[in-house]
Amino acid sequence: MYSNFPIVALKIVQELSELVDHEFIIVDHNGLILASTDPLRVGSFHEGSLIAMESKKIEHMTKDLARSLDGVREGLTMPLVIDGTSIGAIGVTGTAANVEKYGKLIQRISLLFIKDFLSHQEREQHHRLIELFLTDLLRQSTPKNTLYKRATSLKLNAEQYGRIAIAKTDRQLDYKQIDDLKARCHIDEYTLLVQWRFDQLIFLFPKQTRSSLEKLCNKIHTQYEQMFHEKLFIAIGSEKEFPSLYTSHQLAKVALTLASPYHPIVFEEDLKMELLLNDVTDLSKQQYLERTIAPILQHEELLENLRVWLTFNGSLQRSADALFIHKNTLKYRLAKIEHLLKIDLSDAQTRMELYIALKLSTP
Repeated sequence: MYSNFPIVALKIVQELSELVDHEFIIVDHNGLILASTDPLRVGSFHEGSLIAMESKKIEHMTKDLARSLDGVREGLTMPLVIDGTSIGAIGVTGTAANVEKYGKLIQRISLLFIKDFLSHQEREQHHRLIELFLTDLLRQSTPKNTLYKRATSLKLNAEQYGRIAIAKTDRQLDYKQIDDLKARCHIDEYTLLVQWRFDQLIFLFPKQTRSSLEKLCNKIHTQYEQMFHEKLFIAIGSEKEFPSLYTSHQLAKVALTLASPYHPIVFEEDLKMELLLNDVTDLSKQQYLERTIAPILQHEELLENLRVWLTFNGSLQRSADALFIHKNTLKYRLAKIEHLLKIDLSDAQTRMELYIALKLSTP
């Protein structure tokens, strides 16, 4: 737990040197100086710290003690005690009259700094354990009995979980940002959230109603975009029992390919035609696109206008509002599409064929 004590020791000295104009040292449990405002003292032995750690009390290092004890200078030596154990000590050089008024304050600040650092360490380690657990769960690389044992060791009730969701991001979140997002969305402690790849987050949701999960995903979507000022797409796999949650993950991956700015949250169970399109071969896709929208494939603006118009079931006003253009501009572009493709957009079958083509053309 205290393997990173040298790092936190250096930070404590840096912080305290800005608050109090005295020489400081931080000593480990063996009496070795880990950090000091005097670099020449680092690595040397401080005998007085062992006395303070043994007594668990603030010890005055008088001039006489400084002469008789190895590595000691006049001042105060204060034990750093956590959960009843002395993990090190902090020393302040100076006369008793000058440094005593700072002693307890310095000791308290140092302990708060260490406890905060250790708390972050524990949280970071917990996140890593959750990541490893989800990795084994989703890659089907671990026997079921072992997964249940892993869940128990993490104080998780495996049977309470029912869905996997994937969120597509443009950044990698650290564990502090993940905790912040969970706090802002009031996500309960049982919902697991980890960074999966550089551009994905994975959610493991407890079983709940569809409506409550929709509300939560909408809240996550809103809070994430407010925090990072970028788009977030969420795909939710169908509900499965714990041993089969990898299937929910696979289904969520399919749903993620269909998320868009107009449908940023997609439930896999709502997909119908999309499931068929997902299995179409590359050759069939190419041939279909050549027979439908090939003349406008390089016209991103026309493709986007057509996609939005079809999404809003042919409503000119709603489509124009979504595209932030005038209705007449959209009418002109739709007419241009009809001309280039030699089609009639009022024909229901044509619209269906175009819808399929746009789905197939989406990366």
